[in-house]
Formats: sequence, structure tokens, C-alpha cells
Amino acid sequence: MFTEKSFSHIRNERDFLRMQSLLADLVIPLRNIVAAELQRGNKIADVGKDYPDNGSVHVTMRDRFDDRYASKDALFSLCDDPHYWHADYSSVTHPRHLLIC
Repeated sequence: MFTEKSFSHIRNERDFLRMQSLLADLVIPLRNIVAAELQRGNKIADVGKDYPDNGSVHVTMRDRFDDRYASKDALFSLCDDPHYWHADYSSVTHPRHLLIC
């Protein structure tokens, strides 16, 4: 589902495989939002694990998104703090997964 074109930049093949593996562990509601954002032309800037909770996945998107995908399974929050990020979606399950822009 996520190809090299999904990412804004890839340092090397190892990073690509690591990020692709982590995306497979992202909860489905957030994975669906990532897919919708990719369809709109957004790109994945980074993927990490164990933040905000151990066992969680967080995805940073290159461009800002809005609350159009908010649901009972994907909570939208507007942070808009230049030290952190503009907005995020979080899962309602534990560990909490994040989609950040």
C-alpha cells in the first residue's frame, strides 16, 4: 500500500523498509487517513514508534491536514504550537497512535 512515492524523502532502503514495517502496525482508522491524505497529494515525512506510548506508532505528514476525517475512532486535535505540530489525529485504543502534521 505504501510505496516510495508515499514518502517526502527516503534516506536509504533500510529506512524505507523500517517505515513501511511500522506503517503496517498503525491502527486501521489512522492508516485509512494516511491513505486518504496520500490520495490528496500529501506525503509521509517520518514514521516512528513508542511515542506517545510504548508500542504505539506515530506518523508525521509533510503537509497540514484538517478535521475532515474525525470520527469516534480517530480523534482530531488542533495543537497549532510552532514548537510541536499543527494538528493531530489520535486513536482511541491503547497504545495511542498518532498522525501528526
